[in-house]
Amino acid sequence: TPGAVISITCGIAMLFLLVSELVSFLSLAEKSEMFVQQEEGGKLRLHFNMTFPKMPCCVYSLDVLDIMGRHEVGISATVHKMRLSPKGEPLGEYNQTGGGTRD
Repeated sequence: TPGAVISITCGIAMLFLLVSELVSFLSLAEKSEMFVQQEEGGKLRLHFNMTFPKMPCCVYSLDVLDIMGRHEVGISATVHKMRLSPKGEPLGEYNQTGGGTRD
């Protein structure tokens, strides 16, 4: 009968939605963000040191978004990148223009 087909179809759809939501809820999502709250008017100076041993320096960039909606992309004037050897020893500072090192 048509009523039974509709009921079974709705039951299967609800079961599918329940399982998909449960899988989504239980899965881990890794997200890397850092938020800094500051007083209005003025720039905040940040100092941080991060090490990414298996990625080249040219891959990383720094973007800034403030509470007023100002978005600065690819800040590089005050960012210092240090190249590392496979053993983690410093090889010199990454040169943004040529990609080599500066000692």
